[in-house]
Amino acid sequence: MDAFARSLEQIAQFPRRFPRLETNLSEQEIRRVVMHRFNYVIIYEMFGDAPAVAAVVHASQQPDSWGTRRE
Repeated sequence: MDAFARSLEQIAQFPRRFPRLETNLSEQEIRRVVMHRFNYVIIYEMFGDAPAVAAVVHASQQPDSWGTRRE
């Protein structure tokens, strides 16, 4: 949980520090943080300068599986 909290703090402080999600073909600014030690990915979307977490998924899952959960 500490690693997750640190990742969220980094997103809040420097939201554009992390790379865009490569599989995103839309105009939405969707980015990702890989938590290597725990093999999880935090996916978040930018709304202006404000980040909003969209999903937290295990890295071995299909990279686009989180998108169907948003609906």
